[in-house]
Amino acid sequence: MTAAAAALAAGAGRGARRTALLLAAAQAIIGSAAPIAISLGALAGQYLLGPDKSLATAPVTGFNIGVALGALPAAAIIRQLGQRGGFMTGTVITALGGVVATLALFHPNFWLFAFGLLVIGVGGAFVQQFRFAAADNAPPEFKARAISFVLAGGIVTAVLGPQIVIFTRESFAPVMFAGSFASILVLSAVGAVILSFLRIAPKAVGGAAIDDGDARPLSEIVTQPRFVAALFCAVGS
Repeated sequence: MTAAAAALAAGAGRGARRTALLLAAAQAIIGSAAPIAISLGALAGQYLLGPDKSLATAPVTGFNIGVALGALPAAAIIRQLGQRGGFMTGTVITALGGVVATLALFHPNFWLFAFGLLVIGVGGAFVQQFRFAAADNAPPEFKARAISFVLAGGIVTAVLGPQIVIFTRESFAPVMFAGSFASILVLSAVGAVILSFLRIAPKAVGGAAIDDGDARPLSEIVTQPRFVAALFCAVGS
């Protein structure tokens, strides 16, 4: 390897590390909306319902449905706007969901609250793409570590989200849990600042540099046994 090639490789490695660390930080912050929604969804649902509490867990179901419904649109938006623009869009969606859920608690409306959690779930579908972006922007020898950085951000999320719930659930008392969902707006704002520092390589931005000539149709992918097995494992988990 020539000196120029070595310098280029070193620069690519530093850029990939920076991108992975930024995405890990964004995962830790924006991803905290998920444990907030999951841990409080049923409790807030019970709080909003009348004597019949049978639908209390519907908001949590709405969150999970939102993640599922948002997967393909998230990928399409990221492809169209590029990774940075797509992730910013997802952050705005997450913030919007937090606002809707908070308003639903102040003006007690169970189904509006469930819709707010569905919107938060759609935003969560964008967060699921962070690890792939880290890998896309890393040289082959750094891909595994880049993914591990982002997954480590998820561990922080698992701690940070519940702690936010503990310290904010009574912030707007007597309206319980409103503070926790309002905090999603703050988390989204901080996450947007972090994402603004992303410098994605041109090859990974938008759809201009993507060759669809050898792309397989979705119908072919979903009929593969490996895809079906992976899908059932994901649903079962």
